[in-house]
Amino acid sequence: MDPVPRERILPRRDGLRIATATLGVNADARGDAPWLLGGVKALSYASMMAVTRWAKTQGADDALWVSADGFALEGPTSSLLWLEGDTVFTTPTSAGILPGTTSAYLLEQAPKAGLKTGEKLISVGDLKNAEAAWLSSSVRGVAFITQIDGEAVAQRPDITAELDKLAGFEVPS
Repeated sequence: MDPVPRERILPRRDGLRIATATLGVNADARGDAPWLLGGVKALSYASMMAVTRWAKTQGADDALWVSADGFALEGPTSSLLWLEGDTVFTTPTSAGILPGTTSAYLLEQAPKAGLKTGEKLISVGDLKNAEAAWLSSSVRGVAFITQIDGEAVAQRPDITAELDKLAGFEVPS
């Protein structure tokens, strides 16, 4: 098995600049229209890789899918997490997102770090003002978001360190 390339794990140390990209449908559309394949991991990652390449042309490291009605949903290959008080939230799967194994594990383990958990929708504006936000995936681990569309996002290094520890991901030096 090949090791995970260093550039894929550096966001654990350096964070991510995110560009938002419209999904083109409202947050509840995919739940009501299964033919849109929300929550399905397909063999073709064409749109996922295309939006990631587009984000890089915008000066970002990755993209964040946003519903037509303004809700932050998930990354092309990652799940969204954010902090409000002592609660770590993620997007509900009813919004048609693919449930992430790493984020599910983190939410299950979060009480060990004194954190509560929840699922809800969050607008991009509210996400930009969150106490902290992360994208998590089984390859990259837990990467904190530093910017969304060029606007700085608050950091909680203490919570980021707890999430890394809970998830079992080493932060590269």
